[in-house]
Amino acid sequence: MVCQNCQQVIEQLNINIDLFFQKLETASNRRQISEIDKEIICQSLLGHSRQHIAKIFNLSDQQIRDRLSNNIYPRIAELMQIDQEEIAGKWVKLLNFLLHLNNGYKLQTAPQLNNDNFQGSFGRQIFLFPPNQDIVELQIQGNKFYQQGLYYQALKCFIWAWKKEIEIYGTGNPEILIYINNCLIEYKQSLLREKKIHIYTLAVVVPFYHNQGHVASETLRGIAQIQL
Repeated sequence: MVCQNCQQVIEQLNINIDLFFQKLETASNRRQISEIDKEIICQSLLGHSRQHIAKIFNLSDQQIRDRLSNNIYPRIAELMQIDQEEIAGKWVKLLNFLLHLNNGYKLQTAPQLNNDNFQGSFGRQIFLFPPNQDIVELQIQGNKFYQQGLYYQALKCFIWAWKKEIEIYGTGNPEILIYINNCLIEYKQSLLREKKIHIYTLAVVVPFYHNQGHVASETLRGIAQIQL
């Protein structure tokens, strides 16, 4: 279950906070992050002061300070590969780290289509990212090529990402398989038209932020199979 403040980080800052928490826990085989520490991180990213956070949890300012110094800052500093003093209290620096596309935490901004804040990709952005940074970089690079109309180069990046994810996790990202299919269609579009083969667009609504994206992933897997 995603905490309310975590959901705010996702919606307002467009940051994949779940991936960030996963990285903090696996950086050096550390124990699981407590829910309170997750809330403190999210509250801090949203710009709230230690005093404000202390009131929310009915704790003292010193208790919040201790949690930051002992539990939170060491994890973040290790992940960012910097000294703890460089991150302590400097949440803007952390935001810059999380929002940098190459680090894989930023959820690409989607067009706002209506008052319900509906997000649509139109084959121009990626929502599902694995923990592995190499795969994330391949996905991002492939997406850049795709947006430039360089479908052959995009196809190679997406295939590498797809194969690497299967090697590591035993299954591929269905969103990337859809990109692979789209690249093949776009690359061969003129040939398909010559043979009078019609190209159809499939639209599907999926809950990317529900159940850590598992429902969305399985729905997209079905769409990818239909494409094939």
